[in-house]
Amino acid sequence: MKKITAISLAFVAVFSIVNSQRFLAGQAEASRPVDLSALPPELVVPAQLPAGIDDPILLEAWVRLYAHQEPITLWDGRQITGRDLAQYLADQGLPVVWNVTHVCGGGSCSQQYCPEQVCAYHGPIFISLERRADMPALVGVLAHEIFHRRLPFGPVPDTQFEEYWAMVVLDQIAPAPWLQFGAFDPFNPGQLVLWITANRLELYAALQAYPPGITPVDLTAASAGDPFDAIPADVR
Repeated sequence: MKKITAISLAFVAVFSIVNSQRFLAGQAEASRPVDLSALPPELVVPAQLPAGIDDPILLEAWVRLYAHQEPITLWDGRQITGRDLAQYLADQGLPVVWNVTHVCGGGSCSQQYCPEQVCAYHGPIFISLERRADMPALVGVLAHEIFHRRLPFGPVPDTQFEEYWAMVVLDQIAPAPWLQFGAFDPFNPGQLVLWITANRLELYAALQAYPPGITPVDLTAASAGDPFDAIPADVR
């Protein structure tokens, strides 16, 4: 999940940078060679590991994400893999840290600010401490956050549509039983809202529905019929 702060953007940007620098400085002081010898033998550890991860649990999650080569089909037919996401993080040198400073409520997030609706990220990817004991969920969350950091729709604010696809990526990398996609059509504004409700993701309800370049279904021009066809009855 992204965190977009609308108040005092300049202050937030400076605070984010300073806070991240302090945190990473502490990480650097405590850094030591990471032992990955206990990983299962079927997991191939790349020769070049990401410079932005010092914690062994987070680094293991990155290696496991790197091992995911099954293609995930996106909204426009393009495909992406876990390895693509892992390699992007390594290539960009993005730091990943535990959210010990309780940024964005202590969850997993990246800090983004959007002066004049042109967005950029600052600081590391923060991972919730709740994921420390659940490696599959940790790998999925890492994929979710890297997907956002790639700015899949350009330097624009987060949207419900982007969150939908970030959740698709998470679920494909590490199946999440609590997530349901069913027959919801993310191009249908009404069904996108129903998907948010069905998954209890009300935090996303305040986001704009679609990013620039994505054209939703024109419900007024749609053919006659029940707009909720194929949607589970309990969430209509």
